[in-house]
Parts: sequence; C-alpha cells; structure tokens
Amino acid sequence: MKAMRNMFAHAYSSMSRKIIWDTAVNDIPALLKFCSKILQEN
Repeated sequence: MKAMRNMFAHAYSSMSRKIIWDTAVNDIPALLKFCSKILQEN
C-alpha cells in the first residue's frame, strides 16, 4: 500500500485502473478488518 501511495503521487497516469479497483475492493477492507481487530485487542 505504501508503494501505491508513491504511484498516486508520482506516476498517476501510468497506473492500472484494474489494480486501483482491486486494491479498493480487496486490500483496503482486509486492512480495515485487521486494524479494527488490533485496536479492539489493545
């Protein structure tokens, strides 16, 4: 995800819309679930 931030900042026009969509649909919800679990434990 850190690398994706750099791509948005520096090379947005060369990014794949499919990769952006897949990240939004798959990776971000998984990250949210993981972070929520960690926060509840602490």
